[in-house]
Amino acid sequence: MTTRYTTDPWISSTPAAVDRSTGILYINPRLFSQLTPFQKKFVKLHEEGHWRLNTDSETRADAYAFRRLAGTELRSLKQAMDCIDTLLSDNNPTKARRYRALYRLALAYDWQHTSNPRAAAELAALGPQTATSGQNLSMWKSQSTQQQAQILQNNTENLSAMLDSFSMSNSLQMDKMQTLLTALIALVALWFVYKNFIS
Repeated sequence: MTTRYTTDPWISSTPAAVDRSTGILYINPRLFSQLTPFQKKFVKLHEEGHWRLNTDSETRADAYAFRRLAGTELRSLKQAMDCIDTLLSDNNPTKARRYRALYRLALAYDWQHTSNPRAAAELAALGPQTATSGQNLSMWKSQSTQQQAQILQNNTENLSAMLDSFSMSNSLQMDKMQTLLTALIALVALWFVYKNFIS
């Protein structure tokens, strides 16, 4: 892929664009210079994704960039999410859909590479992938948080029911009670950590 810097009017509103037929990456120096080093990598790889995959799909190009940047530096998953959140305006009709698709990729990566149980729980809570192009991003984030609150409430209720069913008559049952209480405390702690991760 060849890179060319240009100030032509057709590229005035975006930091970069690729010609899929030639593989030439056009960079708007004014906007591109305002990006962080990570954002610059993401934008270049996003455009490379359009060219290499020969696609006009923004989510596929985002996924291409994400897969090449995930795990390459500190907080790379969050930085990738921030690229969508900060580089796209709130009135961009693709922002919510792209953010959600990238969020799924980040959760899957986190689960596969660190065995993070919160990531697995959130993926399960999201259910099947659906298009959300018309959905407001903050509303989707709020719904995701509400889903997690419901999961936590259900888990707490299930644990409480299990605790009620135990008899305290011998030490084995006391061990079970302590294990369940520890699990309950861990779930509450994970919820607070997760809540801070989303916001």
